[in-house]
Amino acid sequence: MAIGGLGLLAGALAAARDDGTRIPEGVTIGGLDVGGLRTEVARSALRRHAKTVVAQGVVSVVTPDRPGFAVRISPSVLGARPRIDEALRAAQDSDSFRSRLLGAVGLGGGKRVPLRWTLDGDGVELLVDRVQSRLGRRPRPATVEVTASGLKVVAGRAGRGIDEARLIAALDTLPSRISLPVSRQPAQVSVDEARRAKAEAQALLDAPPAVRGPGGLLRLTAVQLRTALRFRAVAPRLDVGLDPGAVGAVLRGRFGGVERAMRDARIVPHGQVVDIVDGRPGRGIDDDAMARALLAAAPGATVRLIVRTVQPDRTAADLRALGITRQVSEFTTPYACCQPRVTNIQRAVELLDGRIIAPGARLSLNEVLGQRTLERGFVSAPQIAGGKFEEAVGGGVSQVATTLYNAAFFAGLDIVTHTPHEFYISRYPMGREATLSWGGPELVVRNDWPAAVYVSASATSDSITVRMYSDPLDRRVETTSGAPTDPVDPQVKTEVDPALPPGEEVVDMQMGTGGFTIGYTRKVYRGAKLLRDETYRWTYHPENGLVRTGPSGTGTTTDGTTAPDTPDDGGTDGSGDTTTDGTTTGTGTAQPPAPG
Repeated sequence: MAIGGLGLLAGALAAARDDGTRIPEGVTIGGLDVGGLRTEVARSALRRHAKTVVAQGVVSVVTPDRPGFAVRISPSVLGARPRIDEALRAAQDSDSFRSRLLGAVGLGGGKRVPLRWTLDGDGVELLVDRVQSRLGRRPRPATVEVTASGLKVVAGRAGRGIDEARLIAALDTLPSRISLPVSRQPAQVSVDEARRAKAEAQALLDAPPAVRGPGGLLRLTAVQLRTALRFRAVAPRLDVGLDPGAVGAVLRGRFGGVERAMRDARIVPHGQVVDIVDGRPGRGIDDDAMARALLAAAPGATVRLIVRTVQPDRTAADLRALGITRQVSEFTTPYACCQPRVTNIQRAVELLDGRIIAPGARLSLNEVLGQRTLERGFVSAPQIAGGKFEEAVGGGVSQVATTLYNAAFFAGLDIVTHTPHEFYISRYPMGREATLSWGGPELVVRNDWPAAVYVSASATSDSITVRMYSDPLDRRVETTSGAPTDPVDPQVKTEVDPALPPGEEVVDMQMGTGGFTIGYTRKVYRGAKLLRDETYRWTYHPENGLVRTGPSGTGTTTDGTTAPDTPDDGGTDGSGDTTTDGTTTGTGTAQPPAPG
């Protein structure tokens, strides 16, 4: 044998004697090539692959009996969780010395290992119901009902559709397409199976287990367990289960003191700098594990309370890696105390405070605040809509938008989209402000700096302040504002309202400030380098007086008394246009707010 051949054989023998920490050559798991990878590397690769499948994958259920029929569902709706360790063990099981030797010299045949998934029962039931309801009358499984007098078997019925057991089995590997024929289907769970499930549940009720935890023993009652009983058809079986929430509620009544809330690491601003406070693991009764343990316990047995440790989602190390160290901008706007709109501002501040904008990420204020409803803590207050002031739930949150806009402006962030108000409101800088309404207008800013941005928002009885913290990165913002041009005086707009008595006059909106056009600029620097050079222009409409008169009214003109400047929320029909030149990022040392 040639020396080169001997060297190749020696290398192959060494590879074949590997300690088993590598996946054999030629192996794929769930379609992902992991051959030759160390087990931990393969595990990481499978985790990333699984995340992609859950986020982007689709399972389509079709039938050859109905051309064009398809029911599609995302793996995320199915609650899909990959069984990675199981797949890795299956890959290693084929790792004999002979297969490793053949693989090392390129003669291995390879092995395709399926990646199996654990699915949420509610998600599976949703899919099955969607499919069957569109194909005909869904067969009804036999089941067990929990009544006040005990457990009762309820017979099923036949129907027309697909074989549910085959569909559920096919979902195990989350294929992109499942094709099953349509036919008459018997009840997917038989009466005999329902009787078996009833007997299993009855044995639990006849001799309830006890739970031992800190401080003593809790003897469960049949009534408590009967309330928690659940029966789920997973064709052809009828599974008996205990509702984890119901179990947990009973256990917390006796052992609730063992629990401790988890606390994430957090950023705490202190003046110009921030402190990072470490998180703390929490403890909680494991409702799911306790439900399974009670169900599996022998009649009358004692089960130990299962307490799980809940690790913080965000650690101090995670926060330090974001690079947030110092304040980079601050802006404050005032308001009059104690009006309903202040409630909306303070509620919005609760939702905004503490947000982190990662490098490259966007912050949409509408997404942060959500729809403004009474149920979510917002109240009715004035806003601008359709050229006049009106009452709306959430009125006033545009002041949050304006304050956030200016803080982002002076932090040098990318202003993706914003819209000033239709009318000028004196407490805001001319032009340099923003309105907000659910469904639009929007305020979206983007952090195009290499360090994250922490948003600190606070509201007192008479002002709101937004501060932004990040790595300064030698950022600097310069701005100029021009003088108002093209003034337009307000007028009184009168219309006849047939619903009013003759001669009666109703003032819907008093005449207020005039309209004008304003421009301003922003230059964003990182050190001496100019990153962005922007010019903005906006045209405000005049606040025309709006008067309705009865059919024979004279349409009296109203003097121009200034309308209150407190309403400021809502959509704008303004014809002002905003033009932006320049690209890239923003810097920004803090600038004082304009008076108003």
